[in-house]
Amino acid sequence: MLAERLRAAGYQTGAVGKWHLGSAAGSRPHEQGFDYFFGFLPSASDYFDPKTLYRNDKQVSGEEVTYLTDTFATEAVEFLRRTDRTRPWFLYLAFNAVHTPLQATPELLARVSHIREGKQKTYAAMVLGLDDAIGRVMSELRRLGQADNTFIWFQSDNGGALWQGASNFPLSGGKATLNEGGLRVPTYVSWPGKIQAGRVMTGPISALDLVPTALAVTGTPAATGLDGVNVLPSLLSTTVPVPARPLVWRLNTTCADTASRQNLFAVRQGRWKLLESNGEKRVFDLQTDVGETKPVANPTALANLLKIKQNWDAQMPKPLWCDLP
Repeated sequence: MLAERLRAAGYQTGAVGKWHLGSAAGSRPHEQGFDYFFGFLPSASDYFDPKTLYRNDKQVSGEEVTYLTDTFATEAVEFLRRTDRTRPWFLYLAFNAVHTPLQATPELLARVSHIREGKQKTYAAMVLGLDDAIGRVMSELRRLGQADNTFIWFQSDNGGALWQGASNFPLSGGKATLNEGGLRVPTYVSWPGKIQAGRVMTGPISALDLVPTALAVTGTPAATGLDGVNVLPSLLSTTVPVPARPLVWRLNTTCADTASRQNLFAVRQGRWKLLESNGEKRVFDLQTDVGETKPVANPTALANLLKIKQNWDAQMPKPLWCDLP
């Protein structure tokens, strides 16, 4: 993992927030390259009364928590203050906002009083809380004099959940779909003095690109066999395009109920995208139809995208949690 590679290169490593990468012995953060961890291991947590908080390998009480988003910001700030100034550091800060349960403080809700009561109001309040928390961490970086020497990669993990009041307009779909509304996420990269501010990159880039890019930023030897690509040259120069490569997704939405099982694939190469659901195949031109409203008849694009899918799928191990045809 990235933390293991950076720690071997002399970095101080910390993880704060949601883990969700395994809770069994051997798979927890302090066993996967992080010198320090504070957060929870499963997929979600209550924001006011978390039951599964850990500090490294010890479960701790949630009594110190007033609102989990604020607590994670405090832990991140404390990690920065504890770092040895003579050594580099890496912090993985994984806020669980705006994941369910939808919970916000009265103070945050008061700041969105113009929104009628309901999920969208709480959702918006949680976003404000997230903004405040990130602002606290950024303020601490500036106070420590490290803001200009810190590479920051910020992104969401999936599109907004429509059933929780989110909107991904003009994109179709959302979380748990392979439509653009589920795949496209906000991504911001900052490195003052290195990366020109205000630029908008055309890509696409992928979350898979974070690891090879971070290794390049830190001067750590590149690892072999990574799925992502190093996009640092494209970040540093306006004349270097993002490396062209296809992107492929595979999702099985139901494993227990065979009657409602969906086997989903998506393949994107350039402007063309294939969406496949239970054998039904549709091709979209994202350059002219980012909302995926009008499938196009393009046999050449379809054949090319299917070949990419087949070659990619043949390299993947069989999922352990359910069967795919």
